[in-house]
Amino acid sequence: MKTSDVNQEITHGNLGLERVLKGMIAELKGKYPGNVYIACQSDRSIYAKLYSDFYEKYSDNSVSIHNTIQSGVNATQAYRGDIVLVMPDKWQEQIYIADKQGIAIKAVVPGWETQMRPGDASTKYAFTPAGTPTGAATSATFYVLSRSVEISGFNFDGGGGYSGIYVGDADVVAALVALGYGNENASSCWIHDNLFSGQGEGHYGVGLEGVGAGCKIEKNIFEKWTKDAVRLGSYSSRSNQGVTIRDNEFLAGNSGYGVTVINIAGGNVNTLIARNTFRDGKSLAFTAAVNALSTDGVTTIAGNHFATLLSIIAQATDRVSGNTFVTAGNATPASNHYIQEAAGGAEYAP
Repeated sequence: MKTSDVNQEITHGNLGLERVLKGMIAELKGKYPGNVYIACQSDRSIYAKLYSDFYEKYSDNSVSIHNTIQSGVNATQAYRGDIVLVMPDKWQEQIYIADKQGIAIKAVVPGWETQMRPGDASTKYAFTPAGTPTGAATSATFYVLSRSVEISGFNFDGGGGYSGIYVGDADVVAALVALGYGNENASSCWIHDNLFSGQGEGHYGVGLEGVGAGCKIEKNIFEKWTKDAVRLGSYSSRSNQGVTIRDNEFLAGNSGYGVTVINIAGGNVNTLIARNTFRDGKSLAFTAAVNALSTDGVTTIAGNHFATLLSIIAQATDRVSGNTFVTAGNATPASNHYIQEAAGGAEYAP
């Protein structure tokens, strides 16, 4: 469903949510071949109605209604095209996704209404991003350890020093290695249309560690992360290959970087950073909007818009083209760069 339609429906409370859910399920079942699972906290007033109207028992004996996101994820099967729909709420949970290739996890109501944070979760899986000091651990909400996983529509709250999504092979997540998930391949992950709100305290919006090939991070908003809104690095033998970061908005936090690309062991190959917007605030500025430190592969930085004091740190092997940069101005033509259209359609730059 269109976001505008969803927003209109939810003004009608639980009845509107039911209509949104019915519309989404009908739409998704026409597009995806797998089962649809719904996650809703059991103490919410709509839970009983969901159970009466949407409960199904599938042929594999899994059921459609769950009261945690992890339970919904556990019910899915790889390669079937299953979907987990998450009801709007304040979720405090850590979810790991392993051996679940090809599943999608979507918020029913996108944006602020589906708030995700690991705070108060019963289990904490900590990770230390590549290139950070020993012991600089953080906890994320989602740990994506499987190929072709899609995550969309959430508000990731980093307040309290948490992080949003970890994508990789879990070599730096000791608790998950102990569970046997230390060398999963997370190729082709798709993270889109989320709000990553660091609250001036969160460490990393998205961290990628040896994900394999083809991950895409697009159409997200990242605001106020203290370290990196997006960080690519790897301690493992697997590299980040062909990662695409495009069409996102990055708003500065308390220093930190918008995107950092760093090689430690596995390295980064053919990273594309394109068509993003980076913005400093009045009292908040990026240390650098793009911090490309990797020397073992080419990082392409193209077609981005930088409204920042320090825009790009890049290597001689990187490719930088078609970016626009703003200068400080006072809203007069003399202090701003602009293109004016003359009569007859001819263009010139004064």
